[in-house]
Amino acid sequence: MKILFCKISHMNFYKGVTNDTPNQGYGGEFVKDHGYGGEEYNFKPVPFSENDLPVVASDKETGFYPAGEYCLGFVETKNRNGQEQQLRIEKIRGCESFNKNPFVDDVLVVWCATRQKNDTVVVGWYKNATVYRNYEKRESQYFERNEQGRTFNVVAESKNCVLLPADNRSTQDLGIRSGRSTSGISGFGQSMLWYASDPKAANIVSQLKDMVDNYSGENHLYKSAN
Repeated sequence: MKILFCKISHMNFYKGVTNDTPNQGYGGEFVKDHGYGGEEYNFKPVPFSENDLPVVASDKETGFYPAGEYCLGFVETKNRNGQEQQLRIEKIRGCESFNKNPFVDDVLVVWCATRQKNDTVVVGWYKNATVYRNYEKRESQYFERNEQGRTFNVVAESKNCVLLPADNRSTQDLGIRSGRSTSGISGFGQSMLWYASDPKAANIVSQLKDMVDNYSGENHLYKSAN
């Protein structure tokens, strides 16, 4: 099973910062310094035609994604010195041989956020996502006027995306931590990425998969603060 955990700022709806300010204390250095981040639109579905989408795709014959509605996800890959780094897709479970590939398909991407110290919760997920090694950037007529294109490194069809209601996220804490937990599992640390490659993480991965497969609660993908 290909799975990647990404830590982003905690927001209620992820459809822009209007009336939904990101948690600046635990969302990475950029959010802390600027008060916003690329993840602010992670759960805002956008319709695309084939020509709008990246030319790396699940449709191998055409080289394009099928036209439809997608979520474009952003997770910061910069280090403390501000240098842009690659997302090491070869570190994703089952992708060890992908050390030169620009992207990988069919990944379960779990979006997490730290609301306060030692309180890292699951806020939502993308199933069957494509994860890119480097940032992609696209323009679209559907983006808001103040957006200068959308930068992302994860993409998935909106039908495969779930945003948990903010008041339901406290029940989704599976023991993922920003540092090493009492169980000895290393979490995110200073990175916004966690590959859950430690054998001790197998229980968390299993619980998470069960939660995703069996979730029947509300999906706030189409709700916003406005």
